[in-house]
Amino acid sequence: LPARPVTSQPLIHSSSLSPGLGLRMQMGPSPNASTSQQLQPQHSPFGPAPLSVPSSTTSQFQNTNHQANNDCSVQVQQSGPASGRVSSGPPVASPAVSLGPFPSPSQQLSVTSNGGRHPSPPSSPLMTASPAPLTNAPSISGTLTPSPSSQMGKGKFSNHTPSATPAPPRTMAVSSSNSYSSQMAAITASLSRDEDSPTNNHGAKSKGKGDIKLENEDIKEEEENDGRGSGKGMSVGKMKEEPMDESKDDVKVKDEPKSPSDNDSKADVKPTIVPEPIAGSVGLDKKKKCLFKPDDLRQALMPTLEKLYRQDESLPFRQPVDPQTLGIPDYFEIVRTPMDLSTVKRKLDTGQYSDPWEYVDDVWLMFDNAWLYNRKTSKVYKCCTKLSEVFEQEIDPVMQALGYCCGRKYTFNPQVLCCFGKQLCTIARDAKYYSYQNSGQYGISCDRYTYCQKCFNDIPGDTVTLGDDTQTPQTVIKKELFKEMKNDHLELEPFIECTDCGRKLHMICVLHMEAIWPQGFSCENCLKKKTMKRKENKFNAKRLPTTKLGTYIETRVNNFLKKKEAGAGEVAIRVVASSDKIVEVKPGMRNKFVENGELPEQFPYRAKALFAFEEIDGTDVCFFGMHVQEYGSECPSPNTRRVYIAYLDSVHFFRPKQCRTAVYHEILLGYLDYVKQLGYTMAHIWACPPSEGDDYIFHCHPTEQKIPKPKRLQEWYKKMLDKGIIERIVLDYKDILKQAMEDKLSSAAELPYFEGDFWPNVLEERIKELDQEEEEQRKQAEAAEAAANAIYSLQEDNEVGADGKKKGQKKKSNKSKANSRKSSSKKSNTLTSGNNLSEKIFETMGKHKEVFFVIRLHSAQSAASLGPINDPDPFINCDLMDGRDAFLTMARERHYEFSSLRRAKFSSMSMLYELHNQGQDKFVYTCNNCKAHVETRYHCTVCDDFDLCVT
Repeated sequence: LPARPVTSQPLIHSSSLSPGLGLRMQMGPSPNASTSQQLQPQHSPFGPAPLSVPSSTTSQFQNTNHQANNDCSVQVQQSGPASGRVSSGPPVASPAVSLGPFPSPSQQLSVTSNGGRHPSPPSSPLMTASPAPLTNAPSISGTLTPSPSSQMGKGKFSNHTPSATPAPPRTMAVSSSNSYSSQMAAITASLSRDEDSPTNNHGAKSKGKGDIKLENEDIKEEEENDGRGSGKGMSVGKMKEEPMDESKDDVKVKDEPKSPSDNDSKADVKPTIVPEPIAGSVGLDKKKKCLFKPDDLRQALMPTLEKLYRQDESLPFRQPVDPQTLGIPDYFEIVRTPMDLSTVKRKLDTGQYSDPWEYVDDVWLMFDNAWLYNRKTSKVYKCCTKLSEVFEQEIDPVMQALGYCCGRKYTFNPQVLCCFGKQLCTIARDAKYYSYQNSGQYGISCDRYTYCQKCFNDIPGDTVTLGDDTQTPQTVIKKELFKEMKNDHLELEPFIECTDCGRKLHMICVLHMEAIWPQGFSCENCLKKKTMKRKENKFNAKRLPTTKLGTYIETRVNNFLKKKEAGAGEVAIRVVASSDKIVEVKPGMRNKFVENGELPEQFPYRAKALFAFEEIDGTDVCFFGMHVQEYGSECPSPNTRRVYIAYLDSVHFFRPKQCRTAVYHEILLGYLDYVKQLGYTMAHIWACPPSEGDDYIFHCHPTEQKIPKPKRLQEWYKKMLDKGIIERIVLDYKDILKQAMEDKLSSAAELPYFEGDFWPNVLEERIKELDQEEEEQRKQAEAAEAAANAIYSLQEDNEVGADGKKKGQKKKSNKSKANSRKSSSKKSNTLTSGNNLSEKIFETMGKHKEVFFVIRLHSAQSAASLGPINDPDPFINCDLMDGRDAFLTMARERHYEFSSLRRAKFSSMSMLYELHNQGQDKFVYTCNNCKAHVETRYHCTVCDDFDLCVT
């Protein structure tokens, strides 16, 4: 046989050992010693790369104190057919040589525990096996002597005690999969190559207390009719480990990871093979249908752990944290479940992982602990972030090869909470707030009430008044019932288990929604094995109802992409909501202009919601959304024949990305062209980028998608409008100040009045300012008049004259002057109030003129000859898209994020399902077995809610 490499290690003299030693033979690194040695960056503790054959590399870990006291050096001497011994004596200086021919069954292996050793001829080659921890191995004391081949199975030894009163004999099964050295495995594999396995001739049972388990094989029962403890037909690859009875003097050792079996005497190096899961036995949990062999898991996952260890950033994570040494006594108060690389390796070596996710969870636990305890600016925190990035890159292909989606730990972004204090107040991420959980109080309908710190502290007294309905009495809650919390809760992405193999995969990764596939989820591997395909998702964008507006824009966009030959997926444009609404004039403008007939009390309009989808990797992805207001020919002035683009939002997932901006422009120009043909003459756009963390339509934009600056957004719109002018869709466009001056705007009532626009709120604020100014002027005038009257009365009292008639005439003259002064003051205020409002409006326009675009679609001459506007599309009732708030709120509550392409796919799929089911009766019966919606059903008369369909 070819020689195997032998690593020489210093041996322990048997005289220093106590009686009753356990035989220790090494194979692979020791997991138990990983916590006692300080690892160095250049010295990897993982040994060689995992192979499909036993490794002969010795452990690079130091032994623990308990293990060091139980070491027994092993020497195999070969001096001919009659001498072959294992000795625990001191080492003999001899070079490592080839094993040569294996010893015959008659050769003897002996171990002495009293310091003596059998002499070996100088000419005999010597092989040494370094000490290593032995796990779950029987303790052996005395001399081991092989029985004749006719009485022993392959690789079996009988144990004889030389004492006066012999102990019950024990048999020990040696397998290449056990934690013995590769040299010893080769020796035992070659002993007695008989096809049959003779039984041991010793009469005592060798059966231990526990059940006999064979790693990586089905459980087989040992026949014990002869009581000798040896199995039938034992082969080298199927050696059974016989547990031994433990006495007081026996040495107890921990489990050692077992190496893959090697049926051949030659160490063949095989490529890494994707481990196949083994079917779970009847006694296992029914849910856990997919089980992996520990050795195969180690072979697949160990390279990822080695990759982490080789990183310089892994230094703080190689050993368990010692709070006393590092001077961090509060570590275990903050970190409840510590984890490190050596602990992960030990669990991987000892076969404690039965599922790849258990290993992945431990690694992520280690990262989470470091992120939790350390500051973001600390070195450990940065090292942890770098190491996690390496792990993500390494673990994903490994997990995918094992049949999983990935090896990542996904958490949703924390929600921006709504504050019930001031209007439009929100609670930012990581901000503290106060929360009250509703326990069914009368008069309040919300489940939870949240207040930011400022709003909560601004509430006077020690109570908070809650109430949603003004018709019912308000509910008073004590402040002490509110809990102080922090908006930092991270929710993990949900998993879905395959109904066939039991693998656990991210629901978003596999794009599974229970409402679409109520029959359950089957992974791709199981579908391939069954030669089946996944049931088609019928809730796609193309099956949404079509409209003339949507079809017009869709045709324009797809024709543009065909001309560009961009290779993009087909784009679907759908109008998902269309309804008539009314915008009412706010109180300030109503008091100022409605009462005198300058402005109507309300303006009717049609609100529409339009979305664009592209098919990416066979899945519809929503990448563009727009809400518009259309004020028709029947709408009174100044809103007549105007359209207002209220909200526009996008996520940058359109492919190819070089056509992304052009596609957005095509959608907008297609809409302007369509409404122009209907008879609309003017269009208005408010170019206002969202503030940081704010969303217009889509929840959670990608972090890499930067929010445009106002100037850049204005240039973006100008580029689109310039193209519209070239295509003769747009006649011209101006900023709002130029348009107002061109129209010779003389009153605020001549300004277009749109729902949710900037100007209605500005008008209300300016009117309040004018009212306050007029009130101050009135008070000043009254004070001046009172002062004048006081001065006049003093003059009258001090004046002495004989002619009373003249005095009365003078008094009358002064009163008339005061009255004329008062009337003139009133007249000037009345005349200038309207002009002052216009001045303030023009002043505000000058500050924000570049943000507002006024687009002319028809000239004034052609507009005069236009007929009434008749929208050919029907109404589309959709509560979800009735404005932007409903969809945005649902997306926040259900974590329908658009922060990445994978999440955008899932969110779009969920969005389409909701759109397809809008308007349907929500109170439908569902079959408890197949989850289908049913009309005719069998109802259980015992249970409150249990129905079955007729099928």
